[in-house]
Amino acid sequence: MRLVKRVLHSLVSRSGIIFDTRATLERRIFEETASPQNLNRIKIFMELINSSLSKFQSDSKYYKRFGSKNDGGYVVPLTLTSSDVILSIGIGKDFSFENEVSHLVSHVYMFDHTIENPLIKKKYSVNNNLTFFPFGLGDKHTNKKLISMKDIFNLVDGNELKVTFLKMDCEGAELEALYDLITQNSENLSNLNYILFEYHYLSNIKNDDFWDKTYTIFLYLMQNFELVYFHPNNFAGYTEFKSRNFPFMAEFLFISKKIAMDLFSESKSNWRANLQLNRNNFLSKEIDFL
Repeated sequence: MRLVKRVLHSLVSRSGIIFDTRATLERRIFEETASPQNLNRIKIFMELINSSLSKFQSDSKYYKRFGSKNDGGYVVPLTLTSSDVILSIGIGKDFSFENEVSHLVSHVYMFDHTIENPLIKKKYSVNNNLTFFPFGLGDKHTNKKLISMKDIFNLVDGNELKVTFLKMDCEGAELEALYDLITQNSENLSNLNYILFEYHYLSNIKNDDFWDKTYTIFLYLMQNFELVYFHPNNFAGYTEFKSRNFPFMAEFLFISKKIAMDLFSESKSNWRANLQLNRNNFLSKEIDFL
């Protein structure tokens, strides 16, 4: 069953019919195997997200979307400076986000084992502070192009530039990567001011290992960072829970509490990204989560 779900998730076609089928199947699989424990986990997760976002007031002037209008574009705070270094894991065929945001920062390191170097056959002019590595996140014993999060940081840190912005869109590999980062790589984590990622396969919340690691990840991030942007991705579908919708995939942006405190006075501490900055990705039905 998991193989079927992953194959559907990796389909290259962007037709609405395929995505409707994929989202419907994902929802049916989840709901047919749901249990009271699963529903309680959804409740806990939704409360965790809502309790963090409830502190913020919508104000889009602090944010801008970079990259393509659909999948491949991301919202980031306009607080990036020339001293920031971005580590972007998961590029795909579209590195417009990395190229556009590179004009704001010192350097952007891109990692993806599924593509050739996009800087060689570039479709548009690019900044000269982009570096590409043909590696991805995963078990190196199964694929020589897969390396650990620690290995990735070591490659970048070897250039004497400390990563301050971590972006991940790596089709589910973010679970183990974030968990390892939080539990085993505190030095790399301590340098991060921004963590942006797309979290996949939330329908696996019924799996004990997935749930334990997911809860550990988000609890840590909520306690040590500020969640300033959240957007459900319509591609993967959703399930209804107490008249609200729970997405199976979503994008999250966390910034360090220090950045938040430096930028906003106590009287202006109630802010968050305007959710309308991110477009409705693929399906016609927008997911109302909050």
